[in-house]
Amino acid sequence: MNFEQKMKRLEEIAAQIRESRVDFPEQLKLFREGSRLASEVEKELAEAEQIIQEIKDPEPEAPDSPPL
Repeated sequence: MNFEQKMKRLEEIAAQIRESRVDFPEQLKLFREGSRLASEVEKELAEAEQIIQEIKDPEPEAPDSPPL
């Protein structure tokens, strides 16, 4: 499941729980699934943020060491 699919599924889960379309045991099951997806999405966002930061602020190159 890609990032967009995970976000869409999270929205579906939130709507189902919010609108009480399912019974309590099913809500718990959905909550577990949503928690897992939220963790995965959060990890992906953190990784993307790291990549963006590295692009914006690349580490300076080490100066050439002087000859011995």
